[in-house]
Amino acid sequence: MRIKFALQSIQRNKDGLEDAKRIFDQGIISDIDTLRASIVYQNTLSLLTQARTSSSIALTTLKTEIGFSENDDIILLDSLLYVPDTYIDSISFDNAYKIALNGRPEIVALELQNKLYEVNKQAAISEVLPTLSAFAEFQINPVFVTNSSLNLTTTFVTGVQLNVPIFDGFKGASSIELAKLESEKFSLQLELAKERLRTEVHNQISKIREITERVGAKKQTLESAKRLYAVTKSRWEKGLSSQLELSDAELYLTESQVSFAQVIYEY
Repeated sequence: MRIKFALQSIQRNKDGLEDAKRIFDQGIISDIDTLRASIVYQNTLSLLTQARTSSSIALTTLKTEIGFSENDDIILLDSLLYVPDTYIDSISFDNAYKIALNGRPEIVALELQNKLYEVNKQAAISEVLPTLSAFAEFQINPVFVTNSSLNLTTTFVTGVQLNVPIFDGFKGASSIELAKLESEKFSLQLELAKERLRTEVHNQISKIREITERVGAKKQTLESAKRLYAVTKSRWEKGLSSQLELSDAELYLTESQVSFAQVIYEY
C-alpha cells in the first residue's frame, strides 16, 4: 500500500514538474518555482525506495512468523478494502460476551472442574449425615405335609434402618472442610477468569467502535486533502498559488492516504 501511495506521489510531482516547465515557458512562474518542483520530485523518488524497503522487511517478517523460508514466494491476495460493518453497531455486550465465552475452552474446563468439586463437597457432607434406609422381603416356602400334598407358606418382612454417625475422629468434618475449600477455590478462579473475559470483551468493543469513528474521520480528511490538492493545482497553473503551496498540498494528500491506510489496517 505504501508503494502504491509513493508511486502516486511520484506521478503527481512528475506531472507538477512538467507543468512547471510548461508554465515557466509561458512566463507565468519564475525559475525558482521550477527548481523547487524539480527538488520536490527528486525527494519523492526516495520515498519509493523507503516504501519498497519497508515492504521487503514486512514480507520477510511475515515469512518468519508463519514458518516459511526467506526464499519462499508468497503472494498476498487480500487488500486493505474498507467495508463498513453495521454488525458492530448492533452487537450488544451480552451477545459478544456469550460468543467469547463459548470460544474459551479454558473457562469451559474450569466450569466443569468447579461442578466436579461441588459434587465432591455434597458427597463429603452426605457422609456425616444420618441415613435412613427401608427394606422389604417377600418369600414363598413350600412345605410337604404328606407324600401327596404340598402347602405353601408366605413370609413378608419389612423394616427400616437408621444410621447415625457419632464420632469418627473428625475425619468427616475434615473431609467436608477440604471439599469446601477446593470448591471455593475453583469458584473464585472461575469468577476471576470470567471477569477478565468481560473486561477484555468490553475493551475490544470500545476499541472497535473507536477505530470505526477514526476511519470515518480519516476518510473525510482524505477527501478534503484530495480537494485541496485539486484546487491548489488549478490555482498554481493560473499563477495564483506558489510552488510551495502546491508541494504542501501534495504532501498533505500523501500523508492522508498513508494515515487512512493505517487506520484501515487497524480496523
